[in-house]
Amino acid sequence: MCENHEALTHILEIADAQRVQRAADRTSEEVTWNGQFWTAFCRGARNEIYTSRITLVPRRAFNCNCQDRKRADQVGPCKHVISLAQAGLRQMAS
Repeated sequence: MCENHEALTHILEIADAQRVQRAADRTSEEVTWNGQFWTAFCRGARNEIYTSRITLVPRRAFNCNCQDRKRADQVGPCKHVISLAQAGLRQMAS
């Protein structure tokens, strides 16, 4: 399994089940892979736009500028990062 696929799958494995369900309502737009990281814009419930990123190089990490990711108690990926991981996997499969 390639490292890219493994990293995106890992995001889904560590994600909270409720966030995975809610991610189905979020669409990642302009999904790109530049050889080091995935990025996308994801529309929120109130039509706001969030920028999500999943980095593989130089080390694995994920981030989003949504309020959920900014909360001190939020340790796993937000629904926007989950949506990006799902979109990246779909893009790799096509």
